[in-house]
Amino acid sequence: MKYTALLLLLIFSLTSLAQNSLLQTQQLDSVFLAAKLKLDRRESGRVSVQITQEELRLLSGFSLASVLNRISGFEFNGSTGHPGQNLNMYVRGGNNRQVLVMIDGAVISDPSQIAADFDLRLLPMDQVASIEVIKGAASVLYGSGAATAVISITTKKSSKNGWAANFTHQIGTNRAPKDRPLSGLALNRQLSLSRNLGHWRIRIEGSDAQYRGLSAVTPFNQNVFSQQDGASQRAIKTDLSYQPHRNISMGQFISYDVFDYEFDGFDYTEKPYYGKTEQLRTGGRFKWDFKNGSYAFNDQWNKTTRTIHTDDVTRYQGTGYNFDQYATHRLSKSISGVLGTQGGFARMSVGELLPGAQDNTYLSEDEANFYFFDPYVNVHWRSEKGWSLQSGARYHWHQRYGAQWVYQINPSYNVDINKETQLKLFYGYSTAFITPSLYQLFDPVYGNDALVPESNATQEFGSEVTNNNGFRWSFVYFERRENQRVDFLLINPETYQYAYDNTIGVRYVSGFESQFLWPINKSIRWTGNYTHIVQKDLLRIPRHKVTAGLDLKANAQEQWRLQWLYTGQRLDRYYDSTTFSAQELDLPEYQWIDLIYQVTLTSCMTATVTLSNVLDADASPLYGYTAQGRNMKLDLIWSF
Repeated sequence: MKYTALLLLLIFSLTSLAQNSLLQTQQLDSVFLAAKLKLDRRESGRVSVQITQEELRLLSGFSLASVLNRISGFEFNGSTGHPGQNLNMYVRGGNNRQVLVMIDGAVISDPSQIAADFDLRLLPMDQVASIEVIKGAASVLYGSGAATAVISITTKKSSKNGWAANFTHQIGTNRAPKDRPLSGLALNRQLSLSRNLGHWRIRIEGSDAQYRGLSAVTPFNQNVFSQQDGASQRAIKTDLSYQPHRNISMGQFISYDVFDYEFDGFDYTEKPYYGKTEQLRTGGRFKWDFKNGSYAFNDQWNKTTRTIHTDDVTRYQGTGYNFDQYATHRLSKSISGVLGTQGGFARMSVGELLPGAQDNTYLSEDEANFYFFDPYVNVHWRSEKGWSLQSGARYHWHQRYGAQWVYQINPSYNVDINKETQLKLFYGYSTAFITPSLYQLFDPVYGNDALVPESNATQEFGSEVTNNNGFRWSFVYFERRENQRVDFLLINPETYQYAYDNTIGVRYVSGFESQFLWPINKSIRWTGNYTHIVQKDLLRIPRHKVTAGLDLKANAQEQWRLQWLYTGQRLDRYYDSTTFSAQELDLPEYQWIDLIYQVTLTSCMTATVTLSNVLDADASPLYGYTAQGRNMKLDLIWSF
C-alpha cells in the first residue's frame, strides 16, 4: 500500500525512543495560541505547529502559501500554480471562511474578498519572522472565522544591536512542467535597515518580486500560448518600537503592498486580462508584564482596493479594523485566566470604472458594513498529577445578527511512560459562529442579504508522545458538524442563476492526522505527517496527503533539506460554457520533491540553492490551469 512505508517509519520511531540518547536536555516548546498563555506543550490540550525564523530562512525560495501547504490538515489550493493564482485555504475539509489569519497579534481580513480572507500573496516571505498554527475551533479566543484553524504570523522587528542591514537577491526559473528549461524568469529583491536607539527601535524594509514565463491557463489545443501572464509583488513597511521599561513595550507599523497579476478567460481561452490589489495597513501593539500576569493590546486597520480588468473594469474596496485586548493572570499555582474583549468593523464597496476614469459605485460602504464587539474569558487549570483543563466562553455580538454564545472545553492528561518518555492524551469540544461576508450578503450579482450565520461544532481527541531527546509523535481524530453552511449554489436552473445561499441540513466532516519530529542526532532531523479526510465529495481537497522532510546539517556552514509531498486525487468542478452546466472530474495524484542547499560563504553572506518539483510533476491546482514545473532558484543574502 502507498502508506506502508510511513506506517513502518512511525512504528520504528516509537521503538527508538529509549535508544536515542544523543541529546540530553528536554526540548520544550511553548504553546501560546491555544490559551493566550505561555504554556509548556505538555500543559496544552492542543497540538500546535511552529515554524521558526531559522526554518523560514532555509525556505526563502518558497512562497508563504507553499510553506503552509505542508502542515498536516492543510491544503493550500493554488500554492503549486501560477504565481498570480488565487489562493484557497482548506483546513480539515473546511474552506477560507473557516480559517482566521493574524499578523502580530491582530486579526487581519479583507472585507472585499468573497470569504473576507486575507490575501497571503500580499505578504512577502522576507517580512515573516515565525509562524504558529493551532488547528480546531478557536472562536472563544479569536472570534468569528476561527472554526478550523488560526494562523498567527509574527513579522520581523528591528535589530537589538545598533545598525543592521539585510539585502536579498533571488533569481530563478519560472516554467511549467515539460516546458523549456529557461522559459521563464523569477526575480526577487529585498532590502531592510534597522536601528537600535536605546529605548527606540526602527525598521524599514522594502521588496520587489517579478514573475514571467507562464500562461495562466493550460493550452488545450496548441503546444504553447503566445502570451505570458506575469505577476509582481511590491511591499514597503516601517515599524517603530518603544520600550520605556523592561516590562513595558509598544510599537506601531505602517505598510503598503501591491500585487499585480495577469490572467486568462474563464472559458480557458487566452485573454489579456489583469488585476491589481493595493493594500494599506497600519497597526499598533502594547504589552505590560506585571507580577503574576500581563496586559496586551493589538489592533490593525487596513484598506484594500482590488481592480479587475476584463471586458469591463470592476473595483472592489474593503476597509477593516480589528482590535484585541486581554489581561492574563495567574490566580494560583494551578489556575490561570484570560479576560479580554475583541471588536472591530468591516466595510465594502463595489463599482465600475467607466471610460474616462469615471467611477460608477453601485454598492457603497453605507450599504455594506457591520461592526461587532466580543467579550470573552478563558481559564486554564493544571494539577501536579498530570491533569489539565482549559475552558472558556465568548459573547459574540454582531450588528446584523445580534448575540451568540460560543464555548470550548479541552481536558488533557500527561503521564510519564519512563524517565525519558511522556504521553499526553487530550479531548476538545468547541463551537464556532461564522457570519456571512459582506460580499456574500451584498454583492450586486451573487449576494444574498437573506443569509444566516453558519454554526460549527468540532470535537477532537488524540495523543502525543514526546521524549527528552526531542522526539515527538502525535495522532488526532477530528469531527466537525456544520449547520446552515454558506455555499455558492444554483438557485434558478431555468436561468442558470448562481448565488450564495445556506445549504439545507447538517454537513459532517471528519478525518485524522498524524505528525512526527525525530532528531536522529545533532546533525540529522526527520519530520513527516499524514492527513486523511473521510468524506469523498469535498471539492479540491485530497482524501490522502503525506509530507516528509530530512534535514542534514553537514557542518557549521552547510545544511541540506530534502522534502517530499504526496497529494492524492481531488474532486474538481468547472463550468462548461458549451452545455451551460457544472462538470466534475478527478484531478490526478502527484508527488512533489524539493532539494535545498544553504551555505554560509562569509560572515555576512549566505547562499541558498533551491531545486523545486524535482520530478517535474504536473500539480495543477485546478482543472485547466497551469502548474509550476521543475524550477531552480538562487538566493544571495548579505547581512551587515
